Parts: sequence; C-alpha cells; structure tokens
Amino acid sequence: MNSKATSFADSIDEMFSVSPSKSPTSLENTNSVSGRKRRRSLHFYYAQNCFSQVADCGRDWLDLEDTLNHYENWAAVYNLGRYVRLVKGDEWLFIPCVTRLMPAYKECLKKKLRGLENVKWDLKIELTVDPKQFLNLKSEFDFIGKAWPKLRRWIRWKYGNFGYLKILEVQKSGRPHLHILISGIPFIPYKDYVDKDGKIQHGLHSMWLKYGGGHGWIRSVKDDTNGAWYVLKYVKKTILGKDRVYAALLFASNRRMFSMSKDVVDFLNVRRRLCGLGWSFEGCVSAGVVRGFCNEYGLSFGGVFKVTVDLVLCHEFPELFEVWAGG
Repeated sequence: MNSKATSFADSIDEMFSVSPSKSPTSLENTNSVSGRKRRRSLHFYYAQNCFSQVADCGRDWLDLEDTLNHYENWAAVYNLGRYVRLVKGDEWLFIPCVTRLMPAYKECLKKKLRGLENVKWDLKIELTVDPKQFLNLKSEFDFIGKAWPKLRRWIRWKYGNFGYLKILEVQKSGRPHLHILISGIPFIPYKDYVDKDGKIQHGLHSMWLKYGGGHGWIRSVKDDTNGAWYVLKYVKKTILGKDRVYAALLFASNRRMFSMSKDVVDFLNVRRRLCGLGWSFEGCVSAGVVRGFCNEYGLSFGGVFKVTVDLVLCHEFPELFEVWAGG
C-alpha cells in the first residue's frame, strides 16, 4: 500500500498558512466554500416536506409532530460525530468537528463570540408575523427572512449605518419572530409622528406593518447588554436544551438561528479559513466511517490525521474518500 498517515503536528504550519475566503455573515454557515454543493441527509428532505405541509391561517394549534420526528431521527445519527475533510492533491486531512448537538459546541461558540462583550448595543427590536395572512408555516419563515432586509434598508436610509445581531426565535406555537440588537443608532421612533414641517414620519411599527409583518416593538437596552450571552441563551434553549420544536423548525426550514452584520463579524475576526495553498473543503463524513479506517490501518481514532490516498484506499473505503460508481 502506497499510503501514509502523518500527525497533525507535522503539517500544522502548512495547514493554517491560508488566505481569507469569501464567507457569509453568519457564523453558523462558514463551511461552504469552493462552490461545492452540499449533500443533505434524507431526514432533512423528509422534515422539509412535512414542514411545508403544516397549515396555519391563525390556527390555535399547529401539527408539528412529523417534522419533529424526522428531526429527532436526523439528530440521532448526527450526534454520533463527524469529521471534516480537507483535500490537497492526493492528501486528505481529517479533523474531528464539534457538532451543534454537542455540549462542547457552546464553549467553542463562546470563544468565537467573546468580542461581542465589547460591542455597545443601543436598541432591541422584536418583530413578529401575522399568522392569519399565511396558509402554511413555511410561508411565515420565508416571509420573515425577506421582510427583515427591507426594514433594515429603511432603517439605514432613515438613520444611517448600524451594526446588528439577529436572533430567529420560534414561539411555543411554532411561529417565527425576530430579536435584533442594534448598535450605532440611539433612537428609532416606534409610532408615526408629525415633524416640524407638518409631514407625517413613519415609525418602526407602521413600517413593519407596511412590509406585511405583524407587531414590531423597539426599546433601549442597558449599557452592559452582552451580545455573546444573548446568543448562548438561545443555543442553550434549543440545540442543547429541551425545546426540540425550536431546533426541529430551524432544521426543517434550513434557517440560521443567529446572524450579524458584516461589520460586527469583521470586528470579531472569526471567519473560518478553509482554503489556502491548495486545500479545499470536501464535506464531512461520519465518525463511524473514520473509526473503521483507523482500526484497519492502526491509526489513533479521535484526533487529527493526514492520509496520502491511492487507488487501493479509494476502492476499500469509497465512502470515506467519496468515490462512487462512475465517479
């Protein structure tokens, strides 16, 4: 066999001498690089299909049982552990990843977001939907994702540039609403008012209604408001907590729990750098597949390792190296 495995220490300097890549402004979705299409679990498509069929129109109760069951089935597999795969030529680097369902995820996120402690937040906005306007729950999630950018543009046009931290929360009923911390704007009126020239100026609530939303609230926040704690509170509540409906609907709707403006992300300086010096991201693989490979070739399971791949390995472990019939 013309393969060899080396420790991570041998290649760490080379591995992390990389250049920045273009990333979205959410810290929860920084794995997508190199234009590679993400392959999703069948449980995701089942959950997505059930989610799209949840009728609403202001009903007192929404049937979320099937969506929740598919999420639980996915979580049972996902929580077994995964490895990130990085490829350069015939070298494959495997790095154990901390998944969102692991307690260690909260600590990793806390380290990434610690810079939010130094951001001064001025306002807090809460935005809801009017369920009577929507035939199904999916339409509500789609709407709130499109309506917030419209309101955001109005705020910038009216009051200037600002930073924000946005949380997508799910009510007990299953309906979405937003919590948004604003930095850089000390005041936005809630109600309409008449200016000194006698013209009616719209407040935040009427603008949110104009864009099709439900209620919109705004208030000042305390000077010691900690954005990192704000995010972690919802992580603990959903991903690591008992509110499985919240987590299931985020999963089925393919929505991020939190995101932030580009200037806040740049301030934190936490963008993940996966591409550089030829390394490319090739998705993730289950820990069980990696364990089988390590047991076969006497490698230590649980850490980071690098493998030089040949045709023999590709034939023996097609799932590990993503080699399929015809490919």
